[in-house]
Formats: sequence, C-alpha cells, structure tokens
Amino acid sequence: MKRSFADRENVLGIALLAPALAYVLLLVGVPFVLAIVLSFSTATAGSLSFGWAGFANYRAILADPIFRRALANTAIVTIGSQVLVVVLATAAAQVFRAAFHGKRTARFVLLLPWAVPVSLAAIAWTWIFDSTFSVINWTLKVSGLLHGWLYWLGEPGLALVAIIIVQAWRIFPSRPSSCSRGSPHSRRT
Repeated sequence: MKRSFADRENVLGIALLAPALAYVLLLVGVPFVLAIVLSFSTATAGSLSFGWAGFANYRAILADPIFRRALANTAIVTIGSQVLVVVLATAAAQVFRAAFHGKRTARFVLLLPWAVPVSLAAIAWTWIFDSTFSVINWTLKVSGLLHGWLYWLGEPGLALVAIIIVQAWRIFPSRPSSCSRGSPHSRRT
C-alpha cells in the first residue's frame, strides 16, 4: 500500500512548518543580524560605503549624556509601569475573587483599554494631563489638595509619571487574570 504525503507525519510536519520558519527568518532574523553587523560599522544612511568600526560606535553612544538620560528614562518607565501594573493587578485579582453585584460589568470596564483605539485614548490622555483643563488638577484643586497647577507634560518628572500611568493603563487589562490564576485560592467564576 502506497502512503500519501499526508500519512508521512515527519515530512508533513516539516512541510507545514517550513513557510512559517522561512517567514520568521527572513522578516525577523535577517534584519536583526544586519542591525548587529551595521552597529559595528561606519555605514551611514544614504551611503554605500562600509567600514569596520568595532566598538567605537558603542563607546561614542555610551559617552553621550543624552543617550544615557534616554536609557535612564526607559528604565524608569519600564520598571515604574510594571510595578504599578503588578500592584493594581494583584489588587484587582483579589477584588474579582469575591462575589459581588456588577462583577461582569466591572470585568467589562477593566477590558476597555484594549478596546479603545489608540488615537482616541491619546486625545483622552492629552485632556487628562492638560495643564489648563486637566481633570486631575481640577479634582485635586476642588478637594483642597492642590493650590497651584501641575504642568503634567511640561515638567520632566511629571511627564515621566504621566507616561508611566498611560503605559500601565494600556497593559493592565490582561494582568488581573494572570495574577488570579497563580493564586492558590483561585476558583472559576
């Protein structure tokens, strides 16, 4: 009896995985390797010349104070947003463990950051952090906690806080379910 192509599992598996593997290698692997090779060269945009620079590019970029500040800001935003998300997600997971009226609505509202288009969210966050019409400034002023104005996007420290808040808002929706699944008291609700 002659075996068909579909009956030969070892060949079929390779044949089915080959296009995906080629796709990943060509569209991710080749540019990644080229980026590493070019980082050690004197190549510039618009020029076909290629010279070997070794670690000179890395020495130059590490000596640049603007790059070091950008690297520090990246670390602050990454660590700050992740810490904020873990704390809020753990709290939300504990809240959702309890039975309460409106639990499904609360879960729906929790998922809204994924559903809101980025352009609409950007407009909303611009209003929230606006120096004149900020809802945060207004709320703090009405409650008596703020006497001046906070220039959220005008002061570097407050701008970092604003970026951390927005980043945490974007990645938060998926985390409460992750936190509750690891809990020894998790149950299906």
